[in-house]
Amino acid sequence: MWVHVDAAYAGSACICPEFRHFLDGVEGANSFSFKPHKWFLTTLDCCCFCVKDQIDLTKALSNDPELLKNKASDSKNVVDYNDWQIALSRRFRAMKLWMVIRSYGVTGLQEVIRKQVKLAKHFEALLIADKRFEVVVPRNFATVCFKVLAPNGSTEDSKRLTQTLLDSLNVSGLV
Repeated sequence: MWVHVDAAYAGSACICPEFRHFLDGVEGANSFSFKPHKWFLTTLDCCCFCVKDQIDLTKALSNDPELLKNKASDSKNVVDYNDWQIALSRRFRAMKLWMVIRSYGVTGLQEVIRKQVKLAKHFEALLIADKRFEVVVPRNFATVCFKVLAPNGSTEDSKRLTQTLLDSLNVSGLV
């Protein structure tokens, strides 16, 4: 059995020591991924995929047609990335992530994440203090899930008010 941990959004936060406990147990997985385009200031799409044992992965995905055979691959002195995914090849996405890491460094990326978490914590506190809203689940990172409470207590009215707020935010583009 293959165990995969998909930390698409929150995996980036684990660059900060205070969030690493969210990855406790990940060492038991066969693979782990996170998406820097969700929180590392890179554009869509960018995914980091790590495997415990590359041989297991390449055995499952390898494709050995005659047209791909070459001396370098046969020598096993090179990594054939075509065996690392179903698509057989891939676009070059690493440069944008390399540029962000080069520009911001670990410390800069940590600052970005900590600032956004701090802003979310502040926003969550404002919502908790305002009886017109309810925080639906506790915030761990920088995503705050909340709803608008209807003055009459109606669940249906609450859903409608929340949808109206969401629509108006999406139309205006302002928060």
